[in-house]
Amino acid sequence: MNKCYFQTAGRARSVAGALAGFVACAMIQAVGCGSADKITDGGAAATRATPSYATVASGYNARVAGAERLTSQISVIIEAEARDESGAVTGRTRDQLEGNLSIVRPQRVALRLDKVGQNVAYLGCDERSYWWFDMAGKEPTAIVGTHRNATPRDAADFGLPVHPLEFIELLGVLPLPSSPVVALRDAKSPPLQAPAVRWSKDGRLLEVTAASRWGTRKFTLDPVTYEPSRIDLLDERGALAVGSVLSRFAPAAIEGKPGSGVPIATKVELSIPANTTRVLMVLADPRIPLKVRPKAFDVTALIEAYSIKNFIDHDEVKLRRNSQLEAQQAEDRRASEALKAREKALLEAAKDAEAKRAAALPKVLAAPGTPVRPASRVPAVDPTPEPPTSPRKSLSPPEPPRRSQPPLSEPSKPAETVKTPGKPVPKN
Repeated sequence: MNKCYFQTAGRARSVAGALAGFVACAMIQAVGCGSADKITDGGAAATRATPSYATVASGYNARVAGAERLTSQISVIIEAEARDESGAVTGRTRDQLEGNLSIVRPQRVALRLDKVGQNVAYLGCDERSYWWFDMAGKEPTAIVGTHRNATPRDAADFGLPVHPLEFIELLGVLPLPSSPVVALRDAKSPPLQAPAVRWSKDGRLLEVTAASRWGTRKFTLDPVTYEPSRIDLLDERGALAVGSVLSRFAPAAIEGKPGSGVPIATKVELSIPANTTRVLMVLADPRIPLKVRPKAFDVTALIEAYSIKNFIDHDEVKLRRNSQLEAQQAEDRRASEALKAREKALLEAAKDAEAKRAAALPKVLAAPGTPVRPASRVPAVDPTPEPPTSPRKSLSPPEPPRRSQPPLSEPSKPAETVKTPGKPVPKN
């Protein structure tokens, strides 16, 4: 059932999932030190001293000092790709949801999403776990995992563009660490480079780059008020994973302190380049309460309250998937080794056959090791034929023709003389 569930692409699930990817818990931010950058402002090159990280962190943290807790009614508009059962893009969808957002820094988030008065999804996390309730289908399902085993791929299991651990960073309510920190992604990865503070290309804003759980975060701040206008989450290759544009800052009233407030962005525009998803989230009435109900972050109580019977241990799913992947990789290695062994055997058999054929040929008369004489050189023959020569004329007169001699025969008898009257007949 788990496998089929993660492969299901329902419309209601995609609606909730498009926003669910932004739900997250806090992460420690890595930071940088002061320097001087060459900038271009209005077409004129100039050099301006870059404030130190400590200065920027102090100013930014002063803005969000009172936002340890935050609650607000929210309105969400989601534009995403529409896909058919085969996964092919068929167009775009536009949906509107309502809900409630609760945050307790540093790692407690609860986001309930409703559509037409019905619960669609509930997303959240605490200091140990993260969860997602899919309540759009006939059979509500709860997926729960732990931060310890969280990976960037987890979001894909939910049908989400971004892991739930990263949403709170996009709202601009978490403080920066007071000193630079180098983040370790895992035991095998090298430490990420120290973050930096620099001026933007136009020289008007400050850019603070910090290490994140799986990549890098970049804050674009006003150099005077340290108000964030943009927060980008970059993957480990430096490509934009998700970005947020913050605007319409308004003071969130602090309960018990009339006239005081914490500046909060009431309009947050989220974009995910990988799938062209766009989310517009409006905080209707942000407040800083004295206390947020603990039940909003109690996953066990929430599962019982929403009568969810289908439970999926996300850590177990990933462990089983990793085991299957390792088994498949081992099988691939065995198949590759068997193929190499077969190729080696065929090569050796071919060599043996060649040696036997060579042994069956007549032996050379020369002893082994005797140098072979080079073949005698034959004069080259001009392939051009010589012109025919005319017979030479003799200067002596030609000999008279000889009479042919009669063949040898027995001697003939002498001829008899016949006497004719009146004439004598001569004798031979």
